[in-house]
Amino acid sequence: MKKFELDDTFLLSKVIDDMDIQLDLNELMDSAKDEKKAEKAGGDFFLLLFKKLHKGRQSIPEFVASMLEIEIEEARQLKLTEIKKFFIDLWQEENVQDFFK
Repeated sequence: MKKFELDDTFLLSKVIDDMDIQLDLNELMDSAKDEKKAEKAGGDFFLLLFKKLHKGRQSIPEFVASMLEIEIEEARQLKLTEIKKFFIDLWQEENVQDFFK
Protein backbone atom coordinates (compact mmCIF):
# COMPACT_ATOMS: atom_id res chain seq x y z
CA MET A 1 0.00 0.00 0.00
CA LYS A 2 1.30 3.44 -0.86
CA LYS A 3 1.59 6.30 1.62
CA PHE A 4 -1.64 8.19 2.33
CA GLU A 5 -1.29 11.53 0.52
CA LEU A 6 -3.36 14.66 -0.07
CA ASP A 7 -5.22 13.29 -3.11
CA ASP A 8 -6.16 10.25 -1.04
CA THR A 9 -7.83 12.46 1.57
CA PHE A 10 -10.26 13.64 -1.10
CA LEU A 11 -11.11 10.07 -2.05
CA LEU A 12 -11.52 8.98 1.57
CA SER A 13 -13.67 12.02 2.24
CA LYS A 14 -15.87 11.02 -0.70
CA VAL A 15 -16.23 7.46 0.67
CA ILE A 16 -17.23 8.80 4.09
CA ASP A 17 -19.66 11.30 2.56
CA ASP A 18 -21.18 8.85 0.06
CA MET A 19 -21.82 6.37 2.83
CA ASP A 20 -23.02 8.95 5.35
CA ILE A 21 -20.60 7.62 7.96
CA GLN A 22 -20.64 9.18 11.41
CA LEU A 23 -17.49 8.60 13.48
CA ASP A 24 -16.34 9.44 16.98
CA LEU A 25 -12.98 10.74 15.80
CA ASN A 26 -11.50 11.07 19.30
CA GLU A 27 -12.26 7.44 20.12
CA LEU A 28 -11.04 6.32 16.73
CA MET A 29 -7.76 8.17 17.04
CA ASP A 30 -7.16 6.92 20.59
CA SER A 31 -7.65 3.36 19.42
CA ALA A 32 -5.31 3.84 16.46
CA LYS A 33 -2.38 4.57 18.80
CA ASP A 34 -2.23 0.96 20.01
CA GLU A 35 -1.55 -1.71 17.36
CA LYS A 36 -4.13 -4.19 18.70
CA LYS A 37 -6.72 -1.45 19.11
CA ALA A 38 -5.86 -0.09 15.65
CA GLU A 39 -6.66 -3.51 14.22
CA LYS A 40 -10.03 -3.44 16.01
CA ALA A 41 -10.69 0.13 14.84
CA GLY A 42 -9.93 -0.88 11.26
CA GLY A 43 -12.24 -3.89 11.61
CA ASP A 44 -14.97 -1.73 13.16
CA PHE A 45 -14.61 0.78 10.33
CA PHE A 46 -14.88 -2.07 7.82
CA LEU A 47 -18.06 -3.30 9.53
CA LEU A 48 -19.50 0.20 9.36
CA LEU A 49 -18.58 0.35 5.67
CA PHE A 50 -20.05 -3.09 5.07
CA LYS A 51 -23.41 -2.04 6.47
CA LYS A 52 -23.58 0.77 3.91
CA LEU A 53 -21.51 -0.84 1.18
CA HIS A 54 -24.15 -0.28 -1.49
CA LYS A 55 -23.72 3.48 -1.10
CA GLY A 56 -19.99 3.30 -1.88
CA ARG A 57 -20.22 1.21 -5.02
CA GLN A 58 -18.20 3.79 -6.98
CA SER A 59 -16.10 5.54 -4.34
CA ILE A 60 -14.77 2.53 -2.40
CA PRO A 61 -13.16 0.76 -5.40
CA GLU A 62 -11.76 4.09 -6.57
CA PHE A 63 -10.19 4.74 -3.16
CA VAL A 64 -8.87 1.18 -2.73
CA ALA A 65 -7.43 1.18 -6.25
CA SER A 66 -5.68 4.47 -5.62
CA MET A 67 -4.15 3.32 -2.35
CA LEU A 68 -3.09 -0.10 -3.67
CA GLU A 69 -1.96 1.40 -6.99
CA ILE A 70 -4.07 -1.00 -9.01
CA GLU A 71 -6.82 -0.53 -11.61
CA ILE A 72 -10.35 0.11 -10.35
CA GLU A 73 -11.53 -3.15 -11.95
CA GLU A 74 -8.84 -5.03 -10.03
CA ALA A 75 -10.05 -3.41 -6.81
CA ARG A 76 -13.59 -4.57 -7.61
CA GLN A 77 -12.28 -8.15 -7.79
CA LEU A 78 -10.72 -8.16 -4.31
CA LYS A 79 -12.21 -10.55 -1.76
CA LEU A 80 -13.95 -9.14 1.32
CA THR A 81 -11.14 -10.45 3.51
CA GLU A 82 -8.66 -8.48 1.40
CA ILE A 83 -10.78 -5.32 1.69
CA LYS A 84 -11.03 -5.80 5.46
CA LYS A 85 -7.25 -6.22 5.71
CA PHE A 86 -6.83 -3.11 3.56
CA PHE A 87 -8.86 -0.99 6.00
CA ILE A 88 -7.08 -2.46 9.03
CA ASP A 89 -3.70 -1.69 7.45
CA LEU A 90 -4.93 1.74 6.39
CA TRP A 91 -5.91 2.60 9.96
CA GLN A 92 -2.37 1.88 11.09
CA GLU A 93 -0.95 4.33 8.54
CA GLU A 94 0.37 7.41 10.35
CA ASN A 95 -0.86 9.85 7.70
CA VAL A 96 -4.41 8.45 7.96
CA GLN A 97 -4.34 8.98 11.71
CA ASP A 98 -3.20 12.57 11.09
CA PHE A 99 -6.14 13.05 8.69
CA PHE A 100 -8.62 12.38 11.50
CA LYS A 101 -6.92 14.48 14.17
